[in-house]
Amino acid sequence: MRGKPYIIRIINYQNYGGAYKDNNKRTNNAGTYKFYKGLQSDTNVLRNYDVIDTQKNWVTIKPHELTAADILNATYTTKYGSANNFGTAKLKNINRDGELDLAIVDSNALTHKKPRITQDVGENIYNTVVSLDNIYGADGFDLKNYTLNGKALGKNDRMTIANSASVTPADLVITRKGIDTVYGTVKTDDGTMTTYNLINGDTDDIVIDNGNYGTAYNDELTKTNNVGKYNYKATLNSESDVLRNYNVHDDGTNYVNITPYTIDKTNYKDHINSSYETVYGQTAKFGKATFTGVNGDTATLDITDSDALVKNGGDRKTQDAAKNAYNTVVSFTGLSDQMKKNYGLTDKTSATLDNTATVEKAKLTIDAKDFTAVYGDAAAVKNGLKDAGTITGLVNGDAAKYASTVDGTSEALVDDTHTNNVGDYDVNAVISADTRTALDKNYEISENAGTATITPYTINENNYKDHINSSYTTVYGQTAKFGKAAFTGVNGDTAELEITDSDALVKNGGDRKTQDAAKNAYNTVVSFTGLSDQMKKNYGLTDKTSATLDNTATVEKAKLTIDAKDFTATYGDVDAVKNGLKDAGTIAGLVNGDAAKYASTVDGTSEALVDDTHTNNVGDYDVNAVISADTRNALNKNYEIAENAGTATITPYTIDENNYKDHINSSYTTVY
Repeated sequence: MRGKPYIIRIINYQNYGGAYKDNNKRTNNAGTYKFYKGLQSDTNVLRNYDVIDTQKNWVTIKPHELTAADILNATYTTKYGSANNFGTAKLKNINRDGELDLAIVDSNALTHKKPRITQDVGENIYNTVVSLDNIYGADGFDLKNYTLNGKALGKNDRMTIANSASVTPADLVITRKGIDTVYGTVKTDDGTMTTYNLINGDTDDIVIDNGNYGTAYNDELTKTNNVGKYNYKATLNSESDVLRNYNVHDDGTNYVNITPYTIDKTNYKDHINSSYETVYGQTAKFGKATFTGVNGDTATLDITDSDALVKNGGDRKTQDAAKNAYNTVVSFTGLSDQMKKNYGLTDKTSATLDNTATVEKAKLTIDAKDFTAVYGDAAAVKNGLKDAGTITGLVNGDAAKYASTVDGTSEALVDDTHTNNVGDYDVNAVISADTRTALDKNYEISENAGTATITPYTINENNYKDHINSSYTTVYGQTAKFGKAAFTGVNGDTAELEITDSDALVKNGGDRKTQDAAKNAYNTVVSFTGLSDQMKKNYGLTDKTSATLDNTATVEKAKLTIDAKDFTATYGDVDAVKNGLKDAGTIAGLVNGDAAKYASTVDGTSEALVDDTHTNNVGDYDVNAVISADTRNALNKNYEIAENAGTATITPYTIDENNYKDHINSSYTTVY
């Protein structure tokens, strides 16, 4: 059974052999102190023992091994990225030696390696290094009373205090700005919307994620949202968590301020595809315009008006024809209110777009009629060209301004008095330069040419002599050379043609070369080789090589001379006269085979012979050749006869004293 405990008190004697000081409140210096000590018991427990107490007690005082617990205030705090000055630690009052200031000389919170100044932020995760130099020579301090790491203190000893240094976050201010953009223009961060200043050599791997810029843009960043201001905060993402060492001050906001994309008269045509076309004189219905904005916006708008149309113009419905010369008026009622806001159109109802309306030319037909005229008949051509043109399709009040029929023109008429050659020629309406200019402006003119047909002026045997002046003259019995014929057509045509033959000449007639003499009794044959092919065509002579013209050749009489010789006969000598008249005529000039037909000498006749028994009186009397009436008629037909009379001279029958009595029967009887 457990008894009552005995209490034995150990009674120290004095200061434990000097081991303690100050009433045993502190130890003496390091060392061993021996002493005796008494044992006391209130119950006198030792009364039953034979106490043998031969050994001394002792107190061994070991040097104080300095630990971090002995260092007070060995703390160091600096801000991330900066190196604060080191402070002062204290050696705590050990064994009442008193406190002693110790210098903090380093900390592994600092890197000592530029550009990085501090380690990462952390509270009491770094050490401080405390210099123990101040213990040397300090009053009341005996170095043998202290050890460090089991060794006596030495000069320049340093003590590292773990978990005593902190790096506090640096302040990092995030500056957030916005951007202004125009509706439809996606303007992204140029690096100034979200800015900050990293320190301590930090590598900036922050990726600023604007997302869709607070819904200002679509996710693909290809379109903007509607006009307005969109606030947001871009996120800052860092693979290295670089912001872990900062107290981030991020009070601002990013924003995108989308202002209207202004559409006005300066750029209507860039965004509104408006086109109106009507035909001159017609009022076409207005169609649709296409609105193509920015941001992928499209809309269909109504075209409501155009100054291409004439209002209250009577018969005049449109302006003159012109390409994109007039405006269109486009209504904005097809745009939503939001779209109007996006384009700054809230106070506008329509847009007028210049040069977007066209008046196309109307169709106008100018027809020319066909007609036929004979070659050379300029009057017929002129008559055919009179009112030859017909204008069809005048509109827009022009019917009152321009005639519906006009004269024609054609190369069928060379000038006022001449036609063109045989053939077909276009007939075109004649329109004055001013009228044509006016019509060309507003009409697409389709001209249908007529045809003027020039037919041949027929030259044939019925009228050869009206146009071919052919004449051939030769002398009886002679073959004159053929000459030229003069061709005088119509239309001022002339030509020189070859006369190639005539029936005035006798072919294969031996000595007979010509027909009998006659004025224009024979024909001539005229060759058409002197006419051009075109001229032959103009006169219907393409299949003819020559023309025979009756009564165009003459055989003139040949020259025939009938000479009568001279002779002398005595008055009364009838025989002498008769003898003189015998073969008194000589015919010279017989041609064309007539020499064989007619004697070359003939008797003569003269008044020198009164009758068969009497001469005429003394004197000179013509002697003429005696030719029979038939012969003379035959010769007169073919000869131009020149008769040269001879002279029959009747000389006196001489009566003189030698022959008075032969011829004078004279007797005189008287009565005495």
